[in-house]
Amino acid sequence: MSEPLREKPVLPGPVSALPLLLLGAIIGLLPMIVYMRLVTFDGVAGETYGPSIQGDLFSFYKSVWTCILAATALVWYRCNRVTTANWYHRPLALYSFFVIVSTVFADHWQIAFFGDPHRHEGMLVHLSYMSIIFLFINLTETRRELEILLGMLLVSATILAVAGIGQFLGANFLYSEMADWLIVPDKVRQLQPDINLSRLKGSMHSIFLTFGNGNFTGSYMAMLFALTFSLALLVRSRLKFALIPINLLIFCNLLGSKSRAGFLGAVIAGLVLLAFLWREIWPRKRRLALLLCCFCLMPFVMDAFTWQEKEVPRFLETSIARPVSFKSGLFGNFQDLKLATDSFTFVFDDLKTEVRLNGEKLEFYDHKGELVPYSLLPNPNLRTDNKSPLASFTALASGVSSIFQPVSGSQAATVAATGLGEARPTGEQTASGTGSGFFASKEYLVLFPEKKMRGFLIYAWPEHNVLEIGRGGVSFYVVATGSGFKLINQFGKAVDIQEVETLGFAGCQGLGSNRGYIWSRTLPMLKKALLIGYGPDTFAFHFPNHDYLGKLRVWPGGIFTMIEKPHNLYLQIAINSGVISLLAILALFAVYLHASAKIYWKCRFENFSEMSGLGIMAAIVAYLVAAFFNDSIVGIAPVFWGLLGMGIAANRINLNQAEK
Repeated sequence: MSEPLREKPVLPGPVSALPLLLLGAIIGLLPMIVYMRLVTFDGVAGETYGPSIQGDLFSFYKSVWTCILAATALVWYRCNRVTTANWYHRPLALYSFFVIVSTVFADHWQIAFFGDPHRHEGMLVHLSYMSIIFLFINLTETRRELEILLGMLLVSATILAVAGIGQFLGANFLYSEMADWLIVPDKVRQLQPDINLSRLKGSMHSIFLTFGNGNFTGSYMAMLFALTFSLALLVRSRLKFALIPINLLIFCNLLGSKSRAGFLGAVIAGLVLLAFLWREIWPRKRRLALLLCCFCLMPFVMDAFTWQEKEVPRFLETSIARPVSFKSGLFGNFQDLKLATDSFTFVFDDLKTEVRLNGEKLEFYDHKGELVPYSLLPNPNLRTDNKSPLASFTALASGVSSIFQPVSGSQAATVAATGLGEARPTGEQTASGTGSGFFASKEYLVLFPEKKMRGFLIYAWPEHNVLEIGRGGVSFYVVATGSGFKLINQFGKAVDIQEVETLGFAGCQGLGSNRGYIWSRTLPMLKKALLIGYGPDTFAFHFPNHDYLGKLRVWPGGIFTMIEKPHNLYLQIAINSGVISLLAILALFAVYLHASAKIYWKCRFENFSEMSGLGIMAAIVAYLVAAFFNDSIVGIAPVFWGLLGMGIAANRINLNQAEK
């Protein structure tokens, strides 16, 4: 491959610092941007997620500034430099071409252009990513520029890591009164006067930084851990006394993110580093031993901090010791639901139960096929914070008689649509007697004799022919209509059950916090994305979110769970812009890693550019490993693509230096 030739001389004076400041802002300032904007979910977004207005803290303004900074730097480059041939430009151009084509032909082109309102990672942002790689490749020309850019990144990462320690200790700046004043604009406060960030509470002893999710924090910290671990081992100057605590601080944040994908990426990147540093380990054995001892002790120190807090689980239980494959608890393993005209059956924990509508009478048959009598208990306060004992309610006569009658399908759909307006995902409580539809009508607890229907919690709204079936935290709603029993979906509509196409992961759909389920439904989507994809950031609008049975089997939230991303960067690229664009990006990764391996395998690491080149390569490895389980987000992707471009530039600098 041909390396870029030297370009036009950089303009003298302050202007020459502008591109460096822009690149530094992309990898240093972008991750720290947090500012609220109200995002309206209407049109196809409203149909998919439900019409609403939501506050966005972590993605909208990051996406806007990603485009602004990349475009500004690109304009400066166009005015002051001449582009020369470079192999790395080819996959960037090919990927950009398919991103544009996939947007043009997308079913929801506006979403593809601007991005999902949850994520804001549309065509403009993806083109900005490719511009960022291009700019870092072509504007990072000297060791001094490499040092300055890495310095900006490390300063930013250190600030974020300090904030992350605060989140772990319970002093979350984002949920403080000062943050409420700083990041909630007056316009938003006028439209939503109830917004008060200081009243919010994040997950205790979890670190999500400015990304809104610990998994994304894990990807970011895995990159920075690999980079700083390399530099902390290799740097000979006094700078090592700053790099070692920074590396430990970042490692603490990596643990606090509780991201197993981040853990895996960091471990593999660390092993890769040690393989490349086999000549350098012995001279630095004391430094390495110190770091490894701290790495081993830190999880137990963090766990000890949570030891005396009785109301929250201990740190190790919710991080390293967390099971890889999700399983429901006792009495909560949903397996099947079949709807018929005058009956429906459901299976939990291999126990089949049947509900029949016999004329105007509702009948329950247990797993032995025996008719189970029941009573209806009126519970006006059952789902409020007032946890009244059941003994305080008076039982009605057994059976429902004339108060449970079939209604027309359209009427049932209308009833359900208005009723679930107050519903929330399983695990939260919903007050009855408020709102509209069937939640505004009388609610009853279906009470069975002792030792019958054990583990089930069933509620009824006889006025609207609605039942809620629950067991072990898993629940769903069923309504009787003139055309038979229907399931009520997350939008309150009466629907039939549909089978969806799956591929692989049979018996292990709970793998990786239910990623097995998501991947098994995503892989069949690739058949229509071989040439061009569905459009950037349109995954949620094509994923079979109507797979209600599949969701009930793996998520306690069941049908209320919305899948909006594939939890895999490579599937995400293929779905967004097609398999060919994925191959282009994989070629980019492969060529860079191969070139880096050739340079650094026999390198003596005598100057900072060689040390940083190896560290950047390890950071890229860490991110790519974590990317098997995590997606791209606009808060972290610019850092990754910037590091990739910087790594390519570092390779060129080191090759040029070796030739002299």
